Amino acid sequence: MSDPLSDVEIQQSELRADLDAVRRYGEEHPADWAGLKFDNGEVVRIVAAFSAETDQHRSRLWNLVDHPDRLEVVHLSYSTRQLQTIMASIRDDLRTHPDGPLMGSGLGWGHITLRLVATAQDVAAQLTTRYGPALEITVGSLPYPSGRRVEYRPGPAPLEPVDIPGLSAEIVLDDTTLPSGTTARGRVVLRNGGPAQIRVDSEEPLVASLLEVGSGRKVGAFSGAIAGTGWSATLGPGDEASIHLLVGTDSSEPTLGYVLPAGEYLVHAQVPVSLGRGAGRKAIPVPDLLVRIEPAARKA
Repeated sequence: MSDPLSDVEIQQSELRADLDAVRRYGEEHPADWAGLKFDNGEVVRIVAAFSAETDQHRSRLWNLVDHPDRLEVVHLSYSTRQLQTIMASIRDDLRTHPDGPLMGSGLGWGHITLRLVATAQDVAAQLTTRYGPALEITVGSLPYPSGRRVEYRPGPAPLEPVDIPGLSAEIVLDDTTLPSGTTARGRVVLRNGGPAQIRVDSEEPLVASLLEVGSGRKVGAFSGAIAGTGWSATLGPGDEASIHLLVGTDSSEPTLGYVLPAGEYLVHAQVPVSLGRGAGRKAIPVPDLLVRIEPAARKA
């Protein structure tokens, strides 16, 4: 038996025929068509956007749909066609860039969203100069330019720590001196020091954050894409197993810039574990590891 529809879903279904009609109309006017979405307020509305002749399109659409009182027609600076052309040009330009600065791109509401690596501030400045308000750029973990306001979206709540008798965890890196703007690859080593077998169900890779020494405030993180998978191991007494760990040096604190400045930081990680039906997910705590970040060597 399927779950009952929410009030928003019911209202959206009432507007489905109008939505399809507006979409068809927009596709018949590609030079001006700029997008379509639901506004899921107390009363759900359709919002259609055009880059030109907005009043004319509004008048035509109000005569075309069954619920004109629930259709809002707005102006956006760029049509979808214009944004697609700009995005294709940017992808072509950056595809051959020696530093591979582009992490991702897509069409937003009236703009293109670009995700660049944290060291690509010069690229972001060039693109902003060329395309201006057509772009919404993120460099590393932070918006570009630094003063741009963004909608705050809280991350997942931290997992409750769990103590598994006999099980210990340790962060291991090949080198505890990290060049700024790079990603270190290490591992979390789990060891069974107890007398009984331990089963661990987690995920891989794990992603660390970097904390300010003293305050424990999070100031750095990995900002790249992650293709995660499940990870499981059964550890007998004296056994150990490793989970891959990513340690990014991108800044998550705007006052520090886009990459963390040189200095000492704490690598902080936890191992999420599934404890079975009804017990949910918790986290095996891992002692922090002190590292030093140094300025990256300049390219010749």
